[in-house]
Amino acid sequence: MADSTIDQLGAAISKLQAERATYVSEIAQIDATFAELGITAQQTAAPARRKPGRPPKAKTAEVKASKAKPAKTKAAKPAKTVKKQASRKPAGRSTRGSYKQTASQFIMTMFTGDQDLATSQIIGNWKKAKRGGKPDNALTKLVKNKDLKRVKVKGGRGSTYRTG
Repeated sequence: MADSTIDQLGAAISKLQAERATYVSEIAQIDATFAELGITAQQTAAPARRKPGRPPKAKTAEVKASKAKPAKTKAAKPAKTVKKQASRKPAGRSTRGSYKQTASQFIMTMFTGDQDLATSQIIGNWKKAKRGGKPDNALTKLVKNKDLKRVKVKGGRGSTYRTG
């Protein structure tokens, strides 16, 4: 039984060696064709795996030279022209808006009598008043306090609200 497995292993190895020989001859043919055409064959290795985290900044001599301040000279400088810039917000986060009415008060003023309003109508009024974000948190608060009642739209998306 041990002889049969050794024989099978020997046959598999000789088969693999024969396949390898054919591949090596095919690669030699490809290299010869590249040489005729003047192409250099580049063997590419698998790309190196990147380390975790943000990659460091590349610091080269050019970058350092561009950051260096030029030497001061006593030569006359050309006159500066002053350009008037439009006032712009400083970069960064915007400031939080302040309004005369709270969000809850603003939403409650939309309801007159027994009127039902869809969420899209409330959002539309919210945007017309140029309020930031969406009124979702305020609507949820009013529903929890039972100031408003949420009714699902049958067969569709969204909700309608009525005074509760």
